[in-house]
Amino acid sequence: MKKQLALAAAVLVLAVSTTKAVTLSTVTLVSNLNRPVGAASTPALPNHLFVIEKRGVIKVIDMANSNAVTDVMNLTAVVHLPTGGSDEQGLLGLAFHPNYAVNRYLYVYYTTLNNASNVCVRYTANFDLITADNTTGVTLVTIPNVESNHNGGCLQFGPDGKLYVGSGDGGGAGDAHGAIGNGQALNTYLGKLLRIDVDIPAPYIPGDQPSVAGSAVDLKWAFGLRNPWRFSFDRANGDLYIADVGQGTWEEVNYVPAGTGGGRNYGWRCMEGNACFTSPSGTGCTCDINCDGAAPPAPYPALTCPVQTYDHSLGLSITGGYVYRGLEIPGEQGNYFYGDYSSGRIWTFQIDQGLPVNNTQRLTFSTLTSFGEDAKGEIYLVNGTGTTNGTIRRIVPSCNNKADINSDCAKDQLDIDILVNVLLGSPPADPALVNRTDVNDDTLFDGNDIRTWIDTPFP
Repeated sequence: MKKQLALAAAVLVLAVSTTKAVTLSTVTLVSNLNRPVGAASTPALPNHLFVIEKRGVIKVIDMANSNAVTDVMNLTAVVHLPTGGSDEQGLLGLAFHPNYAVNRYLYVYYTTLNNASNVCVRYTANFDLITADNTTGVTLVTIPNVESNHNGGCLQFGPDGKLYVGSGDGGGAGDAHGAIGNGQALNTYLGKLLRIDVDIPAPYIPGDQPSVAGSAVDLKWAFGLRNPWRFSFDRANGDLYIADVGQGTWEEVNYVPAGTGGGRNYGWRCMEGNACFTSPSGTGCTCDINCDGAAPPAPYPALTCPVQTYDHSLGLSITGGYVYRGLEIPGEQGNYFYGDYSSGRIWTFQIDQGLPVNNTQRLTFSTLTSFGEDAKGEIYLVNGTGTTNGTIRRIVPSCNNKADINSDCAKDQLDIDILVNVLLGSPPADPALVNRTDVNDDTLFDGNDIRTWIDTPFP
């Protein structure tokens, strides 16, 4: 230890662990996928990333084995086959039970044959936890289809252990379904966020489920959504981010602080983003144009307006992502990643006292169908609308040399300051910076890392 401290003192000039702005890039894990639309993970297999293809096939990438790809389960016999890259039907969602290592339950969401309905189904994996038996399906919920688009499909387990399911408004344009549209109607699961207790018998209604706008307690948890294609929970604090695809003008992100409960009305079809919207079939609801919580007619709660929007000059179809909680990219902790399928723009922002700050475009990635998050908190991009051009890419720092601790594209005093502070027991708050000080990858933080840093060529 004395030698380590002596080495630290020899190189320590100024102990100020600062990071400059980090630029981002991507690296390819796999390519040649058939219309991939999602990626999911489980702590039971921390080195694996599961991928869903719209046609009804689940694959898994073994990231500890040269990114080898294995088939997990084939559901093409029961999944409606998409006719084109932009078709919104097919296998759309995947999630793993929090206790997957023991019960081996995984959950999928898909459009059934002939576009009859969308279903959430539980399957049981084999004992290897990699492959699954497609004859073990148990349907948890069935949502009859109205039209071919706006099927939702995102599945996520919340910090409460319940399964959350996003459903679209039934399709078409303007939610022209009945007097008030499916988004506002309380007698349908269309245009809703559902909450399911998968650990109790059917009908799987959680014991603490709220009544949505005074309606009968069922699987509804929130309403007023158009097509919440992708939503996610912040694994660090349980906050919920819902990206809802817009109609003709606005795309939006809704934010739900952890522990604030359900029953919220996100406004569709009364509103699109922060603007009033009039459906072709009539208004049927009250717009809260100032987003000031003005009370609509009973029994509807005040509308919850989005925290972030962008208009169609920047993109046409939002794709929600994740809050970064990984250990590889300095300066990204707490940043929510989201993007646009049409323009390929990818942005980040942070929530500060309930409001978004530092919304910034970070990357461009064409035909962004989804994001993914692995068991370690790293974030992935999913794209490809053809049968052979789909890819999975991981977001990484543009400058990723082992000696560049803070990824600022320089091997300098700032890097050695961070190394020394960790060695002296005063680590920076950013866990990615701490992780990157293990320069020799031996899982220890010691003087050998400084020696390796000195010996590592740059660039």
